[in-house]
Amino acid sequence: MLKAMATMMAVYLLAGCAEAQSVTTAAATGPTPATAPTTHPTGRAVMATVNGAPIYMDQLHDLLVRSQGLALAQQLIASELVVQAAEKQNLSASQEEVQAEETRTLEGLFGASIGADQREQLLEQLLAEKGIPHEQWRMILHRNVLLAKLAEPGISVTDQQIQEAFEDQYGRKVEVRHIQCDSLTSAQDILKKLNEGADFAELAGKESTNATARDGGLLPPIGARSAMIPPPIRGAAMALTKVGELSPPVQAGTTFHILRLEKVIEPQNVRLEDVKDKLAAEVKHAAIRKAQQQILLDLIRSSQKEGRIQYVDPVLQAAAASVRENSPEAEPTDK
Repeated sequence: MLKAMATMMAVYLLAGCAEAQSVTTAAATGPTPATAPTTHPTGRAVMATVNGAPIYMDQLHDLLVRSQGLALAQQLIASELVVQAAEKQNLSASQEEVQAEETRTLEGLFGASIGADQREQLLEQLLAEKGIPHEQWRMILHRNVLLAKLAEPGISVTDQQIQEAFEDQYGRKVEVRHIQCDSLTSAQDILKKLNEGADFAELAGKESTNATARDGGLLPPIGARSAMIPPPIRGAAMALTKVGELSPPVQAGTTFHILRLEKVIEPQNVRLEDVKDKLAAEVKHAAIRKAQQQILLDLIRSSQKEGRIQYVDPVLQAAAASVRENSPEAEPTDK
């Protein structure tokens, strides 16, 4: 659950000050004069001087707290709640466990087939794009290890879940294109054009109101248990048997869809007994991930309800109050 956060670099770029930043950074990394003050006669800590004029640390602190403070504070609060819950059960996270969590996370994000060096490069790009410091990334990994340990005792895997996972991974699948319409009348008009010979992908690109229009309406492979596909569309897709076959208009929520079968992916010749342990581990891992999120939300909600989360800094107090007014359910969340 990684959320983008503003960084000071982004502020410079938006203000057109990237060049100014490089100059000031270069100057700041030079030798520090022996006479450069660390505090002002007023007692205020000094961040830097410009032609002898001081810029104070409290100015920097105020800017950072106002721009990024609440989001970072929420992350710190979430981690502290998890650490306290883990300590009550004598649970801890070793460096080796945190490193293993990072490897699993990166493999999930970028795929297990790429090398460790390439994964690290992709991580650097991701953190830079999202404005997430390495310290915060490591804090999230540490928190997730503890959450997994808190969640695992309550997780069990049934034979039915393994059977469903087997069907999902190795059962029959279909690839379809779809055109999403806002009304039944529009869907019927689209179907008429298709029956008269219109090209499905081209028509999807022009007429579909779904984001898949840019790919000619192509959907990822659909199986009998594809959870990300609405059940009406999933059922209609699985009912298609011949490549090129069109479905009648299918209603899913407030929209209507026309499907075209592109490809049938036949069941793989794999025995359940040969992959049962692997599937059980995958099902358990997915259940733990889901439970982690719920545990964190429960910790936050109960602490807020009982008044055990108190912002002391006035700037953060005001920011948190504003968030609560605009979104009563808002709270620190996982990345």
